[in-house]
This record gives sequence, structure tokens and C-alpha cells, in this order.
Amino acid sequence: MSNEIVPANQTGPTIQTTTGEIIPANGLSALDFITPSAGREPIYRLQVTQGHRDRNLPGKPDTFYLSRKVRHVDEQGKTSYVPEIVELGAAVDVYPLGVALNRVMFPKYDPENPSGPLCRSETYFEPDAKYAGLYSTACCKYDPARRQLVPACPMAQWGKHDNGKPKPPACTEVYVIFAAVSVDRGNGPEMVLAECHFKAASAAGGKALSLALKKMADGGVPLWTHPVSLIAKPAGVGTTYVPSHRTDITPEFTEDDTAAFAAAKAEIDATIEYRISRSKQANENEPDETQATPSGKAPLI
Repeated sequence: MSNEIVPANQTGPTIQTTTGEIIPANGLSALDFITPSAGREPIYRLQVTQGHRDRNLPGKPDTFYLSRKVRHVDEQGKTSYVPEIVELGAAVDVYPLGVALNRVMFPKYDPENPSGPLCRSETYFEPDAKYAGLYSTACCKYDPARRQLVPACPMAQWGKHDNGKPKPPACTEVYVIFAAVSVDRGNGPEMVLAECHFKAASAAGGKALSLALKKMADGGVPLWTHPVSLIAKPAGVGTTYVPSHRTDITPEFTEDDTAAFAAAKAEIDATIEYRISRSKQANENEPDETQATPSGKAPLI
């Protein structure tokens, strides 16, 4: 007899328990169990240059920038996706609006032949539909006895190298912070939406920040109350960024500012919900998974 307790028409995210049940995960965040240690424009991705070799801003090491692809249709009706880069500088302050937890597994990086992910999860709990069953049907399970998440997929489990040292999982946890960023694209300062991905070398900082923001949300405090300062830091042969949650700073916002932040927060919430919904579809046709918006399309130039 099956232990599944999910309705037959369940379309939202689910999570398996270690006792064999499958329960709806609506309203359930992986952050609840992690302990410390539309027609909108596509959302920018906040990045930092990887030394002088960076493909977007060559010759400018340790520089933050925003990137995205915007859909363009020419006079012949041919569609292309045009890169848009906005340079920010050596440091940047952002105002948080939302948090999401993902998982992703890439093959070993080949600069001459970059490829897409081998597997990814928009919910953190289970792989997206197009990857379901490829390695596992669940990324992690909930252990009711310990009230913790435990790895379910072999790609999410720690192992050991031949020398006995710990071997990190092949699958990477990604802490995504959605935020408002002030930029000048030629028409004066304006606030745009961006997402910051913390993983690998930056995962610890992203995890701590995600938990701090969840605590604020649970207490009814708007996430944008305190800015987050980001600085670049060398990591191996590349560069990552380190967050500093500036709880010592509480900017004074006007009513218009507060209304704008609230509207941006609603847009981010809708984007996260849309991405989770889309991850349930086995066939995706988005050109860039990380920049999808509820409309399913990027705007025309």
C-alpha cells in the first residue's frame, strides 16, 4: 500500500519524508529546517568579474556588474537574445526583497565548450520535471524524528576521497537573494531588480544571510529595511562575493519608496512562484532559466 498522501491533482512542490510519505510543500521553506553554520522585464543577474579574463567586462578584475538577455525581434521577424551589461563598480549595496533555495549540478567546467546543468531543482526538495528520476526522484527528505532535511539523492550526499578527506556533493546548494539595486543606465539613478546567487565558495555567506532574512520575515520586518553590502573576494582561480548584512543601517524611506519596495516584493514573489510552477513542466523553452519571469517571455527591445 502506498504511503503517499498527496492529492492526485497536486501540481505544487512536494517533499518526501524518511517514513515514505509524500507531503505538499506549499508554504514550506527549506530554510525552516536549515540550521546556522506578468510581462515584466527579465531580472538582472548580479555577478563579479573573474579576473582580467572575464568575458563580459574583460580587463576589469573585481568589478560587480548586472547582466541579462533581452528578447529582440528584427524587421524580418527573427528573434534573438541581446546581452545587456550594466557595470556597477568594486562594491555594491543591495536591498533584499526575497529568498529562494535551489540546487544545481554542472559538469566539470570547460571554457572552450561550456554546457548547461546536468540536473537542477527550483524547489530544493525535488529535481525539476525535466530531470526527475535521472539521478533520484527527491533531492532531500524530511526526517520527522530529527526535524531536519537529509540528503536523498546520491549526488547530494557527502563522500570521501581516496585519502579519506571529505568529498563535497556533486550537487551544489544555491542561496538566491532577490534584491533592488540602484543603477544609472543613462537616464539618472533608478532601482532595478536583480538576483544574487550564493554557492560553492560563497554558500556559507548566502546561507547566513538567507537565515537572517527569514528571521526578519517571520518577525514581520520588511526585508529591505537593512541593505546588504557586497565586496569581492578571491576564491581559488576565480572571484566570489561576500555579503555583509548592514543591520546597523536603517535608511529613512518615504511613503513612495515604501510603496515601490512593496510592489517590487510582490513582483519577486510572483517570479518565484512562476519559476516553481514552470519547473513542474518537463519541456521548457526559455533561453535562460535563471531570468524567467511570470510572463514566460522577455520584453521586446
